[in-house]
Amino acid sequence: MSPLKRILICSSYFYPQTGGGEKVILNWARDFAERGHEVCVITTVRGIKSDELEFPFELIRLRQDSLHFNPNSEEYISQVVKPYKNNSDESKKLMDKVLEILHAREDYDYYIGYGAWASDYVYDSAFGGVPYTTSLVELIKLQYPKMITISAEWDIHGKERYSKSDYIVNLAPYELIKNYNFKEKNNQRLVLLPKYNDKFNYSGDFEAWLDRPYDFVCNHLSLIKGGQILLELASNFPNKKFLIKKGFWGLDNYLGSSNILEKIKELDNITIMEAIILENDEHNLSKDFYQQGRYFLYPSILEGFGLMAMEAAQQGTIPLCSDINILRYSSAPFAEFVFSEELGFNPLIHFCQDYFELFSMDYKIISEAWIEKINHLEEHPSIQMMLFQNLNYVNGFLEKRYEDSVGSFFTHLHNRQELEKNLIVYHYDNKKRFGNNTDGGYVTGVLEGKYDCYISAGIGDDESFTADFLKKHNYLSKIDCHAFDGTISDYPLKGPPYANSVENYTHNIQFHQKNIGGSNNDVSTNLRDIISTHEEIFIKMDIENFEYEWLLSLEKSDLKRIKQIVIEFHGIDSSDSIYSDSKINFIDKIKALEKINNTHYLIHAHGNVFGSNNQECIYHRPMPEVIELTFVIKDYFKEKPPLNTKKFPFKDLDYSNGLNHSFVINCGYGYNLFSNDWILDRYPFVAK
Repeated sequence: MSPLKRILICSSYFYPQTGGGEKVILNWARDFAERGHEVCVITTVRGIKSDELEFPFELIRLRQDSLHFNPNSEEYISQVVKPYKNNSDESKKLMDKVLEILHAREDYDYYIGYGAWASDYVYDSAFGGVPYTTSLVELIKLQYPKMITISAEWDIHGKERYSKSDYIVNLAPYELIKNYNFKEKNNQRLVLLPKYNDKFNYSGDFEAWLDRPYDFVCNHLSLIKGGQILLELASNFPNKKFLIKKGFWGLDNYLGSSNILEKIKELDNITIMEAIILENDEHNLSKDFYQQGRYFLYPSILEGFGLMAMEAAQQGTIPLCSDINILRYSSAPFAEFVFSEELGFNPLIHFCQDYFELFSMDYKIISEAWIEKINHLEEHPSIQMMLFQNLNYVNGFLEKRYEDSVGSFFTHLHNRQELEKNLIVYHYDNKKRFGNNTDGGYVTGVLEGKYDCYISAGIGDDESFTADFLKKHNYLSKIDCHAFDGTISDYPLKGPPYANSVENYTHNIQFHQKNIGGSNNDVSTNLRDIISTHEEIFIKMDIENFEYEWLLSLEKSDLKRIKQIVIEFHGIDSSDSIYSDSKINFIDKIKALEKINNTHYLIHAHGNVFGSNNQECIYHRPMPEVIELTFVIKDYFKEKPPLNTKKFPFKDLDYSNGLNHSFVINCGYGYNLFSNDWILDRYPFVAK
């Protein structure tokens, strides 16, 4: 069992507000406390004077005057809502108060931040933009360097930024839930799911679903969450009944146009339900709303968290959602998506590059796609029944995932820290690149003395490194040079078309049609027979995920015979064996890295761009999926070298694995070219 932790959680949004983040943070704090951890929550949100819940954790409200407002009143908007909208003075005051509390106490082990002023970025408006001040996470890291900082967010990819937190937790993306192994998968992005309770699952049959009083229910509408589209739908389906629940900030504020609101009020088929302040039973309040309709409409064109779609599905209400990323991630198994071929995946990309252009958009094409989808569903009862039956996917599934993720959360963090400890890079000045200036070339340390053996493990069609290396070290005889690859029939004598540093490969090497792995048999070898007969070995290795098994099969005495090794590690930040049939788990990966770190210093690192699962945007992930590492035997050094302080890639040494492989990052609402190679500029690759 993990040792007890001291956890500080800061959240811009909290009980009694009813949004997704508020519910998730409340459940995390409660469940961490019930598991024996010491938890303190700091928020700006007021409590409810007449009915404050008792919490098993310390709760500090930075605005202590608890009043019970009507959530749509002018008093509530002016005194509760507007102060939470970000501005530089307000955010700075809130951050200063949090730091005052920290200064008065002993250090916490973990900081979890959620929301505008509490996370790792502070924006100049509620809608994003350029950060205008140092974030609270940065201030905490500066003053409390040993505290582990964690930012919570909904977006699975986080394309818009490079997180300054040590880790990120994703709140509810389906893609991470789908194939998530809670015991093994570890990267900067961790999964800590929202809580769902099976006892609130809908148990009615399809006939009862057909008899629900409303055809459609909508919640927390806004202009960018589909206010204009709802108006078009209600106008085009006068015989269908719509129930709208106001958000905390009211339809007037969120629809973005009083004209839209007036038109909605004129329609007889729309009923507006007042916003609900969360008190004791959040699930029953949700039940009273969601089970009123057959479909839950989520016509957002830009943003939105998937928690409401999940809640609707749990109540037997079919989510009908816009086909945008965050809703796909969170709701894919049980929602129906509206896709407009005229617009492509996300309407925003086609219509505007600025938030405020949303107010002048033409929603006709988007609305037509929704109208077409609804007509199709109504004309095919069999599809309705299939979608209704799919909702059973929610029952009994998410609750177990939540328990697993919360129970092993700190195990995830511990394992990630162990991984990082074994990827610390040390300073070494004298380096040289051999091979292509694309994929197949590697950076080595230039060492004094000679090698008595060269091994190329994993060849394919590119041996430019070997050709360059043996040309430089031409004293090595063929009897001491070996190439291994069981996937090809013969050694290549010329490079592929993209090779640009070496035209012809060497003849001065013995080819073995065997793969490298953790055992010796007719088709595989762990190289120990060759290693045992040499003392100063150089190895170049790219064996597609079998490098872990190979390292684990060696003894310390074997490793001490390897003077230098350049090795590619695959799937280094997860347990997913997407590169080969190897079934190595994450803990074994850590053990393999620990083993080579016991005998060698890591002197160079380079991220392989072909290794990322997300080719379009990888800059937010500080740990490449595939990474090229150069290790030198510790015995070569007279004393322990200092830590590396320079970011990778190194100019004129490192090159992208793809000649024209460029990445873009999403900046605000547009895409900007950023880099064609991995940038490693933080711990563990660069000293803290």
